[in-house]
Amino acid sequence: MTEAIFTRDSDLFVPTDYARGPWRPDTMHGGPPAGLLARTLEQHVGDPAFQMARITIDLFRQPPF
Repeated sequence: MTEAIFTRDSDLFVPTDYARGPWRPDTMHGGPPAGLLARTLEQHVGDPAFQMARITIDLFRQPPF
């Protein structure tokens, strides 16, 4: 089994240690929340004829763990 960046707890995604950032132990790297946003966009906004090729996310601070 592959290790997960997030685990599912009902409607919540709970970060695992793989989501932790390298700068502070109480923050996440920007990639994991960006991946969740991209997943949500593909599932709920996506048109079957549309393929998302790029997404840009500006983080103004480190996401809290």
